[in-house]
Amino acid sequence: MTRLAQPGVALSPPVTALRDRISHALTEYDHVLLDCPPALGVSTQAGLLLSDWFLVPVVPDILSLQGVLPVLDLIETFALRAGRAIAPLGTVVSKFNSRSRLHVRILEELRLGSRRGLYPTLFATLVPELTPIAESADMSATVRTLRHKYGAAYRVLSALTREYVVRAERLRGVEQIAEADRDIRASFAQLLGRTRLARAPRIATTFPDEGERKEPWPR
Repeated sequence: MTRLAQPGVALSPPVTALRDRISHALTEYDHVLLDCPPALGVSTQAGLLLSDWFLVPVVPDILSLQGVLPVLDLIETFALRAGRAIAPLGTVVSKFNSRSRLHVRILEELRLGSRRGLYPTLFATLVPELTPIAESADMSATVRTLRHKYGAAYRVLSALTREYVVRAERLRGVEQIAEADRDIRASFAQLLGRTRLARAPRIATTFPDEGERKEPWPR
């Protein structure tokens, strides 16, 4: 565990720099995706500090699978130290080769672990290992449209995007409902407190006549 990931260590300026720089602009967008390195270094922590959720991309091989749980533990530790609720949005399988028996086996392990709550929920969309995806980071390439850029991978990446949006909007809706529920409960508790105060018993200073019953406070 790096020093930056240890509880009790104050967040340093390199970690907070991204938040200080762009947090004011985040409300202008419905979704903001931050691509972070596969390790909990300064740049990844800076991204997490701005995030409500995170995605876990996994190549279905042995070493990648072994690295998932330690990363999840580090993110949880960082979230506690940062005082933020950063929840996993899901696990995305990338560079999947359906002809590889190892990939197929690791995929089944991920599905089983996801159902048991060991890993974040697995996305249904599997991102295959395709040349257009590998070449998509080439900034010197001439691109006319996203369909032209990604070729055969365009349909898969479109499906992944739709699945992401549905999951994010669903979680956002759950959070909004929970927040509204908390507000309603707080308002009701406040109203109930005022009502109880207004209906507090009045101490009778005189006793009612025999056979006559008077209420010490209104019903």
